[in-house]
Amino acid sequence: MPATTVLRPRSRTLIIAATVPLALAALLADDVRVRRQLDAVPPDPTSSRTDSTTLVPASS
Repeated sequence: MPATTVLRPRSRTLIIAATVPLALAALLADDVRVRRQLDAVPPDPTSSRTDSTTLVPASS
């Protein structure tokens, strides 16, 4: 068979079923990595904010 043949539907389903959890795990790991990087940054002494997780609405 030529290499360009389309995968059978069952094979495609198995590939998707294996890929989606891996993608979600990678997304979660990246989120944790970024959160740790943000937590490691020292607070800005020029800012009047006391907590970096507190959101202040922007004035218009």
